[in-house]
Amino acid sequence: MTISKKLSLAFLTIVSGVCLTSCFHGVAYHKYADVDAWNWSNSDTLTFELPRTTSSGELMPTVGVRTTNSFPFRMLHLQLVVSCDNEVVAADTVFVAVYDNNGQPVGKGFPYTTTLKPLQPLHVDSGKVYTFCINHIMNEERVKGVTKVGIELDMP
Repeated sequence: MTISKKLSLAFLTIVSGVCLTSCFHGVAYHKYADVDAWNWSNSDTLTFELPRTTSSGELMPTVGVRTTNSFPFRMLHLQLVVSCDNEVVAADTVFVAVYDNNGQPVGKGFPYTTTLKPLQPLHVDSGKVYTFCINHIMNEERVKGVTKVGIELDMP
């Protein structure tokens, strides 16, 4: 085998190894659900069901919220309930700052602003089905200005 063929084979092997290794890091799940931007009721629960997990390990969850400039509050209060095979394994109140103390959007984007809120790591077990349920727990029964809420799960 010539030196150029050996170098090409070595380069191809390295590139393949990097590609295969990168498959084990990154986004495991990413989905947004639409919300009635003018009438999101606190009884409207958004449900995200993950596909059956194929391996055990830690996932890094993030809640994403897309808002319009008509969102009337500085912060959005959410309730998050995580179930595994229909049994609650975690529940938390999530406070997503939409505007800072000066009234400027915390998130990015136009015309909708997307604000991300990282959460505590979540341990998942192989072969299980995990479900994330989110609803707002604001003092107002109906909230305007929220267009989408989502979940992203990253593998560290």
